Amino acid sequence: MKDLFPISIFTIIVLFSIYQNFRIWDKVSDDNQFTHQVIIENKKLIKQLKIDQKELIQPLEKQFADIIQNQKKMIMTIDTIRSDLLFFK
Repeated sequence: MKDLFPISIFTIIVLFSIYQNFRIWDKVSDDNQFTHQVIIENKKLIKQLKIDQKELIQPLEKQFADIIQNQKKMIMTIDTIRSDLLFFK
């Protein structure tokens, strides 16, 4: 019986280690699932933000194009006035 005592202690330690490893891997698996869910949610948010950004930029691009066109018209008007003034001098 004395000869079996160290083996039984060793067996208990090994079984406990295996149990702890299963618990750790279970937590790791849960963490991986959570991380995967967070990544999916982040991808959805990024996609939505890109859509929102496009919706915000389009009116600004149109306003910018309108401003440039108005500036061109003002430059043409100024050039016309300048040429008229030079003509009447």
